[in-house]
Amino acid sequence: MFKFTVKKAVIGGLLAVLLLISTGVTGASGLFSRTKDVPPQQLLKKHEELSLVELSSNRYTQPDQKQKTVKSPRIPAGYKKEASTSALELYAEPKTMGIMVKNKKTGYVWSSYPSKEMLAKESLNDDWNKLVQSPIMVEYFNDNAGIERGSLASLGGAIEDVKAIPEGFQFRVNLHQMKTSFLIQVKVEGSQLVLKIPQNEWKEKDSKIANLYVYPFFGSTRLDDLPGYMMIPDGSGALIRYQKPSVSYDEPFVGRIYGQDYSVNPPGLADIRNVPVTMPVFGAVHGEGQNGFLGIVEKGQYNSEIVAYPSGLNTNFNWIAPRFIVRNAYFQPTSKNMGGYNTYQKSRILNDMQVRYNFLEGEGASYTGMAKSYRSYLEQKGILKKQKVSRKDVPAHVEFLGGEMEKGLFRKKYVEMTSFKDVKQITQKLNDYGLDNLDILLRGWGDGGLTGSNPQKFPAADQLGGPEGLKRLAKVLKNQGSSLSLQLDYTYGYDGADNFDEKTEGARKITNQVLIQKVGSDPFEKEKTDLERYYITPGKAVTLAEEDAANLKGIPSAGAALENTSSLLFSDYHKKHPTDRQSAATDYMKLADQLHERLGKLALYNPNAFLLKHASKIYNIEMSSSQYMYATDTVPFVQMVLHGYMDYYSTPLNFAADEDETVLKMVETGAFPSFYFTKQPSHLLSGGPSKNLAASYYKDWLKDAKRIYERVKAPLSEVSGETIDQRKVVQPGLVEVTYSNGAVILVNYESKAAEVNGHKIGARDFLVLKKGDKQ
Repeated sequence: MFKFTVKKAVIGGLLAVLLLISTGVTGASGLFSRTKDVPPQQLLKKHEELSLVELSSNRYTQPDQKQKTVKSPRIPAGYKKEASTSALELYAEPKTMGIMVKNKKTGYVWSSYPSKEMLAKESLNDDWNKLVQSPIMVEYFNDNAGIERGSLASLGGAIEDVKAIPEGFQFRVNLHQMKTSFLIQVKVEGSQLVLKIPQNEWKEKDSKIANLYVYPFFGSTRLDDLPGYMMIPDGSGALIRYQKPSVSYDEPFVGRIYGQDYSVNPPGLADIRNVPVTMPVFGAVHGEGQNGFLGIVEKGQYNSEIVAYPSGLNTNFNWIAPRFIVRNAYFQPTSKNMGGYNTYQKSRILNDMQVRYNFLEGEGASYTGMAKSYRSYLEQKGILKKQKVSRKDVPAHVEFLGGEMEKGLFRKKYVEMTSFKDVKQITQKLNDYGLDNLDILLRGWGDGGLTGSNPQKFPAADQLGGPEGLKRLAKVLKNQGSSLSLQLDYTYGYDGADNFDEKTEGARKITNQVLIQKVGSDPFEKEKTDLERYYITPGKAVTLAEEDAANLKGIPSAGAALENTSSLLFSDYHKKHPTDRQSAATDYMKLADQLHERLGKLALYNPNAFLLKHASKIYNIEMSSSQYMYATDTVPFVQMVLHGYMDYYSTPLNFAADEDETVLKMVETGAFPSFYFTKQPSHLLSGGPSKNLAASYYKDWLKDAKRIYERVKAPLSEVSGETIDQRKVVQPGLVEVTYSNGAVILVNYESKAAEVNGHKIGARDFLVLKKGDKQ
């Protein structure tokens, strides 16, 4: 097997193109032109082969291989039992502080270090040999502000003050070379292991520690010695199956929980390629249907990352763990021509660090079991509440762009796209087409359009009908049985706003510069920059939301939809009143709470998990992953957590690259349909920041909206309000999803018909089996 080095994702489509080229389906006249001499039957066969290659890529979930029974590691004689619950036994080795956790029911043992038998098969260098047998992994700054890595042994560390505590024990790690010490607490609670580092027990005389892992090799495996996978919270979710490496990777999966902190790492091209990490979770399975765990970062989540190393990257071990950020590295500019130097924060981030491992067994030892475990965790915390009534009236979400600003000869000019009267007329036509349960959202409804004067929204734009026109529309929609939400954004601020001063109320970067983003085809050239946007400080955002909530109360039955603020989290390094990410999250929770409390309903765009408690519904839910090369599968982990607890909608179908596949994903995961319309054709926006908006002209989509809605209405109504109990991939491209009411949905992504237990599913189609049907 040849080897080569890769960094990021290779989309399955590349494999498809390679197959087309290799099989002669391409011709000289164009990449996808047919070769004249290829018979139609052969072309069909090649198309099916192409489909199989695509369906076997990490864009989809792969079938589980036949699982051999996983043998439990043994507990060496040097380990002593430290604590016990009805479900678990906790053991520790006093010299290295290695831990092992035994599941009393199954007898399976989880270890913090690779076994001696595993290590005997490896030829690790001295550094890695110490790291894999260390309770901690430390990344620290050298004299040039570069990052180096060390273990307890390599940093001259010592274990001190070992002490029993309720349900476990604690010990102090003293890193003499780092002049730093901290406490680690290890406890078992029910069927869970809890690791904690209290921030008030952290002592340091030096300030060089950048990041910290606690028991990073807990649950690690070697190559494909046992079947299973790691679950990473990449987008909707992804798996890294244990396998022998066929390629060489130069970096692991690193997912910043709740996204990058733009005040430290300003937005760039990398953010376009990567999908967000919205849930602070990770997991591992040792034999699907046998043993597994779900890890939840409970404290320090706002300043941490999930890191996963597949075998073949530095070592032959597969391992996954949270990395807690102690202090940030950054580039300090010293001139306008990009001169400067690398440096790092001298003061550390003050927060507790805590991760909870919930052990899974039997059928629960799978990514489905992980989703159900996290769902239960959120419900117990009061963050999720089960929907009381299953809705049979499937809603369709429709967004309308009211107005936008674009550059003029001397000043910006307003472009009207959809007036309030237009919205009334279009929704009536949609009702006539059978879409009679509409969830309407207005964006660009305020004075200044979508980007002209945000966060200043009120009053409603006169060009669209003004405040009275908006109120009339709200009443009409209510009488139609439709809901209305107004898009709000408390993240981006623009020059035209009277209620926002970028100098005093704009967030500042760690370098003390105002955090600003230039938007356009080439942000580095002034004439190609459409606009500059600032980032509103979280404290100011709370004030703005309070003011808007009062104004929204005057619009009958109107709700709010929070965009950007629901998915972006950043610090503010104002010298007089700094705000860290944890405080910013607290501010956003307060903001969402007051909107929900005042209005009774609040929609959130693809929200971070800490805001779920305040969400009535979710727009633009993520349905894909980044498809990194080392990832083997994409899974709908997020949807399996949320379905049955709140409604969520797809991204607008008129922007989908593959409408048919998006519809199949919607049916499989229970996502309601979404569209984005304008009364005027989108080419009128070609001179401004919304110039990339395409395919929004409503007349082009009315019949398609009807067709799509009619296709998904029956299956989605059958499982609305129900939880996802099981998900099985029968073969590549053929998925079986079982819901809590006993309904089963079979989804066939293949380009040919398929059959499951005597049930035939057409090509690129689905089948709903109700409870009682022969399954």
